[in-house]
Amino acid sequence: MENDANPNPALIQLMDQNVIQNIKLGYRNLLLTTILNDPLQNENLEKT
Repeated sequence: MENDANPNPALIQLMDQNVIQNIKLGYRNLLLTTILNDPLQNENLEKT
């Protein structure tokens, strides 16, 4: 009866993985936006 109250660990792992993936995508988006909007970084990118 005790196990019935606990959610499925595999389901929780999938939800955790989804949260981690969304955080990574958000961070990557923020990083690229910051780099592209920074004039100094943009100048360095154009030189290469």
